[in-house]
Amino acid sequence: MELVAKGLYRRFGGVRAVDGVDVTLREGETVGLCGPNGAGKTTLFDLLTGFARPDGGHIRLDTGHGWLELTGKPPYRFARAGILRSFQQIRLYGDRTVAENLELARMGCRQRCLREDAEGLLYELGLADVAERPAGELAYGPRRRVEIARAIAGGARLLFLDEPAAGMGREETAELAGQLTACQARRGLGILLIEHDFDFLASICDRVYCMAEGKILREGPPARVFGDRAVRAALFGE
Repeated sequence: MELVAKGLYRRFGGVRAVDGVDVTLREGETVGLCGPNGAGKTTLFDLLTGFARPDGGHIRLDTGHGWLELTGKPPYRFARAGILRSFQQIRLYGDRTVAENLELARMGCRQRCLREDAEGLLYELGLADVAERPAGELAYGPRRRVEIARAIAGGARLLFLDEPAAGMGREETAELAGQLTACQARRGLGILLIEHDFDFLASICDRVYCMAEGKILREGPPARVFGDRAVRAALFGE
């Protein structure tokens, strides 16, 4: 499975938040998306998951059995195709247990998502010990991992994570990196993530896109992108 976006545009008034962007994401790879505040990263995420309609460009999915046109489709059509996401603000059923949150996601999945698979996710993302606790009672880091697990349980094949390590300390961030890497390898997921922790991105990503002023400034392996002068100027003002 491969998601291919070509020439995406999104305007807000006279501002082009996303300005002619090309992005690809394949199963089995982890890709980072970075850039300064206001670069258009979250708007691009919204376009790639159906939460915003592009003003121009196309979004298509190679399912392996032909191309599926997703341009302008609502979020549930993306989800049915295996494209799911997390948000900057965590969205869980706080009064339901962690296991119930995953079960609800699994019940809505039209693909073959077994109970044993959801239980395996709890172990993979370090949540087995809190499976019977209400999700709203957990600390920030575990709640973030519940949201990720819920998206995977819902049938994600291409997973979009919006700042999954935000608010975490160094040790917890390193733990999340290991869990995501192991989960991705075991399940063959494609992962695209927005993150401001560049060490985190460098540790898990095969490729990185850097955005600035609504455009893709550079794309490539993390070491090459983060070493690029234009990227460092955009990110760090160097």
